[in-house]
Formats: sequence, structure tokens, C-alpha cells
Amino acid sequence: MYLKSKVKALEEEIKSRFIGNDEIIRIMVLNQLHPRSTTLIRAPRGLGKSTLMLLMLKGLCGKDIVIVSGASEVKRGEVVGRLHIPSLEKEGVEKVLWAAFTKSRGKGLDEMNRLNPYTTANIHHMMQFGEVWAYGQRNEIGDYTLIANENPMDVTSFVHPPPF
Repeated sequence: MYLKSKVKALEEEIKSRFIGNDEIIRIMVLNQLHPRSTTLIRAPRGLGKSTLMLLMLKGLCGKDIVIVSGASEVKRGEVVGRLHIPSLEKEGVEKVLWAAFTKSRGKGLDEMNRLNPYTTANIHHMMQFGEVWAYGQRNEIGDYTLIANENPMDVTSFVHPPPF
């Protein structure tokens, strides 16, 4: 009963901030309730994609969220993990510092269309297999909610091959 009332409260909060699309909002909220759920919000500039994404993530995951702002210069290390240089220099050991994005329950990708194809491929791998790899090391990803948004009319978008 607690989950049902929490979902209803989240739905009502979102509906109070967005006019119309009640059925779509309900479907979006319900979609997030299964393990490793994902949603892509596509709309032109200025319609509240980022606001909707933040409301959903905060409503479902509380403070355990990480938002990656889409930009072509965002590298895999910021999304997946990077090499810990001091341990390599001192001990000769390749230690991976896994990115906060991989550890968080709520994952947000703001303006995903601006991410470079290599970074996007790593995110797709995480979504498909529930794991990420960096420097020969594997990190299993637990349950998460991933919400991304994109502006399909943005001229700075990277063109991705089918089926994306």
C-alpha cells in the first residue's frame, strides 16, 4: 500500500506542474517501477524535458541520483570510470575509480543527443548487459532508473546509426 500511495503522490506532483499528457505521465511513472527501467523524453527546446526528468528521478530515487549533462566533450571516464593514476605510479596496479553515474540508483542524461557516440555506446552496453568495463575490469550495475532527454531538432546532435 505504501508504494501505491507514493506512486500516486509522484504522479499528482508531476501533473500539477505539467498541463495535459496525463496518460503519458501515468505510463512514464509506471514504467519506472520495473528493474533497470529506462525512459527517453523527446521534445523541442523549452518544453520541460529536464524538469520532468529531475522530478521523476527525485520522486523515485530521492537523493541517490547523478545527472550527466550531454556535451560532446563528456568522456567515458565521467560516465563509466577512470584509471586511478597514483596507484598505478606507486604500486604498478591498475585501479579503476568507478564513476558516480554507475553507482547511483537514479541516472539522468540531459541532452543525450549531444553525447559523443563512444560514450553513448558505453551507456547502451550498461543498459543491455547490466555491466560496465574499464581497463580490463568489470563492474556489475545493480537496479537503476535511467531517464534521458533529447532535442531531436538540435543542430549539435550526433547522428547515431540504426536502430537509434
